[in-house]
Amino acid sequence: MPKPDQISASPPRPSSPAALPLAEVARQLGLAPAEGAEDTGVTGITHDSRAVRPGDVYVAFPGANHHGAAFAGQAVAAGAVAVLTDP
Repeated sequence: MPKPDQISASPPRPSSPAALPLAEVARQLGLAPAEGAEDTGVTGITHDSRAVRPGDVYVAFPGANHHGAAFAGQAVAAGAVAVLTDP
C-alpha cells in the first residue's frame, strides 16, 4: 500500500487514450450533440478543473462551496473540449 505522501492528487490516467467523438459522448449521456461535435475528440472527463487535460470534458456542477461553472474558463484554458453543467 502506498504511503500518504506517495498518493497522487489525481487518479491515474492512460498516457494516450483513444479519442471518442464528442457527439458520441453526448449521445451516450442522452444529450443532443453540439454542432461540430463529430470532429471533436474526447479523451477524458473530470469534475476537477485543476485536473483538466487537453481533450477532456469538464463536468461543472454545484459543489459544497462553489459551483463548478465558476471554473469553466480555467478548464477551457487547460484544454477542455466541452463543459457539461446544469441550467
